[in-house]
Amino acid sequence: MPRESALKKRRASILVCDDDGGVRSLVGTVLRDVGYTVWEANNPALALQILQRERPIDLLLVDYAMPEMNGSAVIDCARASQPGLKTLLITGHAEALRNIGVLGIPVLAKPFKVAELSRRIAEILNELSAGEVPRAGRHVRPFTPATLLSYLR
Repeated sequence: MPRESALKKRRASILVCDDDGGVRSLVGTVLRDVGYTVWEANNPALALQILQRERPIDLLLVDYAMPEMNGSAVIDCARASQPGLKTLLITGHAEALRNIGVLGIPVLAKPFKVAELSRRIAEILNELSAGEVPRAGRHVRPFTPATLLSYLR
């Protein structure tokens, strides 16, 4: 990996919004491990507050299904305050996968492998060319509740 790309990765800031504490914690830990600055929000209102306070955020990674508002609504609100904000929506809902992709919002289906999450984020942040594979790391297990628990041990 070129030095310039590595420096860009370390400086990128990512806001993770998911009401599931286990998912949010795992994603945040994985992203910090590869050098991103990460903020975590357990609800959309907090995510929007962090977005206002910690400008600029390079990427908003948000779950689709949350109690207060869905992930696409969070993205709309976030982009109203920070136009051009890059986003990644994560969801296990088949309906959202069909509908959101049509809107041009990048979507990552749950369950996903951590390596796939890393690759998608790098692509969105323009750190990798489409199809390029990030360097192999220790995070290659599927992302499921069972692997979440084993990762946190």
